Amino acid sequence: WLTPQQSASNETTTGAAETIYRGWLMTTNDDFSISSASTITYADGLRHNLKEGWYEFKCNCEVQDSEEHSETRPLADWLGELAHDRRQPVAYVAAIRAYLASPQGGNLPRRLLKTSPLETFAQAVANLYARMVAGDTAIDILQEMKNKEGAFGSHGFATPCQSLADCPVSPRELSLQTPLHYRPHHTIPSHSHLMTTQNRVSAADMWSVVVSEVASVETIDLHTHLLPPTHGPLCLWGIDELLTYHYLVAEYFMTAPASVTPPEFYNLPKPKQAEMIWQALFVDRSPISEACRGVVTTLVAFGLQEQVRRRDLSGIRAFYKSYQDRGTEGAAEFSDLVFSTSGVQYNIMTNIPFNSTEAQYWRGPNKTDYDSKHFKSAVRVDPLLAGDRETVEFALKSAGYDVTLEGARQYLRDWCDTMKPEYVMASTPHDFVVPSDEALPKPSKINTAALAEPGAFATVAKSQNAMESSCDGTQDDLPSVINEHSDFLSQVLMQVCEERDLPLALKIGAHRAVNPELKTAGDGVVAFADMSVLSRLCSRFPKVRFLATFLSRNNQHEACVLASKFRNLHIYGCWWFCNNPSMIQEITTMRVEMLGTAFTCQHSDARVMDQLVYKWSHSRCIIAQVLSAEYEKLAVSGWQPSRHEIRRDVARLFGRSYKEFMD
Repeated sequence: WLTPQQSASNETTTGAAETIYRGWLMTTNDDFSISSASTITYADGLRHNLKEGWYEFKCNCEVQDSEEHSETRPLADWLGELAHDRRQPVAYVAAIRAYLASPQGGNLPRRLLKTSPLETFAQAVANLYARMVAGDTAIDILQEMKNKEGAFGSHGFATPCQSLADCPVSPRELSLQTPLHYRPHHTIPSHSHLMTTQNRVSAADMWSVVVSEVASVETIDLHTHLLPPTHGPLCLWGIDELLTYHYLVAEYFMTAPASVTPPEFYNLPKPKQAEMIWQALFVDRSPISEACRGVVTTLVAFGLQEQVRRRDLSGIRAFYKSYQDRGTEGAAEFSDLVFSTSGVQYNIMTNIPFNSTEAQYWRGPNKTDYDSKHFKSAVRVDPLLAGDRETVEFALKSAGYDVTLEGARQYLRDWCDTMKPEYVMASTPHDFVVPSDEALPKPSKINTAALAEPGAFATVAKSQNAMESSCDGTQDDLPSVINEHSDFLSQVLMQVCEERDLPLALKIGAHRAVNPELKTAGDGVVAFADMSVLSRLCSRFPKVRFLATFLSRNNQHEACVLASKFRNLHIYGCWWFCNNPSMIQEITTMRVEMLGTAFTCQHSDARVMDQLVYKWSHSRCIIAQVLSAEYEKLAVSGWQPSRHEIRRDVARLFGRSYKEFMD
């Protein structure tokens, strides 16, 4: 390793045919008594001084520092300049690449240097070299290899170069929105001198550091519709579920033959539905929509590039069948694969205990232990938020509780004890209306004559001939209407939230059943929502914390303003139709500019487990671009962050801000 001295007073002696450089030693040996004059001179005139920690070396290697110019320069001069500024690994890659091409170095053809293996090799060397120049000793790095720590965790001394490459994508790949897949380790450990404030990240190195940190951060997914493998058919995963996701169903019907009607389509077996969508959106057309591209990203991440290239749906199904044939065990193994591939530490589900199909997995003889490491619960409470007296009364009566406000509170407490939720939640439409004080209905007594039939918190009571709860995932998105004057809101929901210290999460702005024939694929006209209700809720209930996400692009700016005014409000994610790259970029940029790191940048809203892979790899790419630009602006203004500070900030945006808000 060449270690040019970093001091500005570095001495070099140039002779007729060679240059002598002064390098620095990793440590001085304090076990020996060395006088200040202990400079040792060798026969060839080179010297070293253990007391002062330097040595001299020769380096006559000339390298071409640019493919556009034929001029060469001494390699040691180039490395010395970089080392003096203690640059990040990306800054050394060009010098290492030039050395590999130099006749006095690697003497490799330049065309080989443009191949992926040698580029990865150059990045790996740059990583180790930058660390040692910053102050990490070779002995310490070797000890990490021996102990299989950090980037060396799986292979130790046999660690592949790919695991050490600091930046997994180039600036051009990033600009093309190459999926930024999670890698389960930081290439630079937290104890490295490269992380310290003495080694600031320059604007030129910023994109590489930010991309590396975003790729390596583990995230918390604040809102999904996933359920664990132990919930049987309610746990959705596999290629047929991916292809029949409601986004793709809606896209299919935009161009489907007139002879194919939605009722006929939904009457078909799911594999047949999936085949029709595959043919229409992936074979007859290029899958360039975000939802279709997401399927491709997911399959490639699972190593199915060849099947994708051949448009081989049968081959793709064979991959999934190897898991599906092993029942719950196979589903659990696939779940572990998804979480390790996506870098999701855990997701927060949408749980409806009032749906008898789901409730059986929480209580009663079918109750099962589930993967609480990856799956956390959230209790859906729309009827309480809406003041839906008839539904609440029906739920209490049928479950054997007193039909009183205290009975309603105890009902909610008991389900919270069962599910141990991270928060309670509800979805609201864009056009909810809060009546004026004059028009408010007076609180009335509970109707004790509510029907005592099975079911609880159903969307419509049995007395209204409601359909039985289904398990197709549609009911958890039925919107509520906030009635902020309801006694259920103030005396039940908010009271329990305060006593249990549970936040209330709101998804605001959905308009359902625009085209009922398409079922969930027919939801989602986006309209501007009245934000004043959220403002009043934050004011009226200062002890309750609110989490909020919004469907309309037009609500995003006002949401940022509200979050800056209320300490008990936390903004999270880009929901539903805002969960597209162009929207994520715009919304995240605005939030960083207005809120700093006091928000959570994304949630997946995934309904199919596989979707965690593409929703997070696509989002990581966009968020890395946004943060790179913001940090570069900060550096130009005069504030150069350390790598430790960038890692801290990235962790906040991907879940730590949420944890701090919850604490």
